[in-house]
Amino acid sequence: MKSAQSLTLACAVVLGLTASSHALGIRIADQDARATARGNAFAATADNPSAIYYNPAGITQLYEKLNAPSSISLGGKNTVPVAPEDNGVRTRIGVYAITLENRVHPASGAPDFDIKRDWQFAPTFFATWKPTSAPVVFGLGIYAPYGFGLEYPENSPLRTLSISGSIQYISINPVIAWQVCDSLSIAAGPTFNYAKTSLKRGVLAAHDMFEFEGDGWGIGWNAGILWKPHPMHSFGINYRSKTDIDFDGHAHTFYNGFSVPTPFGPFPVPGSDTRESASAGIKFPQNIVVGYSFRPTPKWNLEVNVDWTDWDNGRASNFL
Repeated sequence: MKSAQSLTLACAVVLGLTASSHALGIRIADQDARATARGNAFAATADNPSAIYYNPAGITQLYEKLNAPSSISLGGKNTVPVAPEDNGVRTRIGVYAITLENRVHPASGAPDFDIKRDWQFAPTFFATWKPTSAPVVFGLGIYAPYGFGLEYPENSPLRTLSISGSIQYISINPVIAWQVCDSLSIAAGPTFNYAKTSLKRGVLAAHDMFEFEGDGWGIGWNAGILWKPHPMHSFGINYRSKTDIDFDGHAHTFYNGFSVPTPFGPFPVPGSDTRESASAGIKFPQNIVVGYSFRPTPKWNLEVNVDWTDWDNGRASNFL
């Protein structure tokens, strides 16, 4: 038996309330320490393996040849060859962590309450590989572009809307980048996305509960362009498609029996404790970033990005 009871509302609560608490909603834009230190203005720079997330076209820059001799003289006729810098493997690994602890002041005049959540971790792994003298670079990223969680006290005035909600999301993202010419690179690749969610809310009174747990897969894609018309100027565009994920799992509903007063006396309503198969869907939004980088000197890099996420199309839905 399939159930969709309250799933739309529960999913909308975890999406909506996290958006009001965190400017990016459930999106995790911090995928690299260096990019985070720059306010994630990295689409037009993208010069380390995390470019797979920020702008995959940038991974061609990791293999630009150095102005170095092909060999080093050791004196006399002895020389040692120098390996070219236009091939090989580059990797980058990191962990992003967040926790949320806020004091909420309800407008209804209800007592204040705290939002608390344990530390949540989002690991990242990026690797690139370039064949010798080839104009293409292959990359693989494993990262968490979405994910968040909130938990409210059982006695909060919001308990019939939400008690807790969490989303764990991981993307496996192979890409291929092509250096069309010295100043232009393009890249694209699919994203294979796995997500797991847990949503919990009250039903009518204290101690009752509706809970949904499920997981699912979805496929999307990302692409990027990097244009460097001059050593002092570069432009980057990064696009990530929307991804629809259907979560299959189970729903658990529990509430105690109660009576409804009527002109003919109390009408008893029996309690319920049921568990059944259920499914829900969440549409994760598309995102586009446009960046411009200015290098007045080789040691200075000033970049500005415009970052747009289509939250109007990122929403929850039902599947019976």
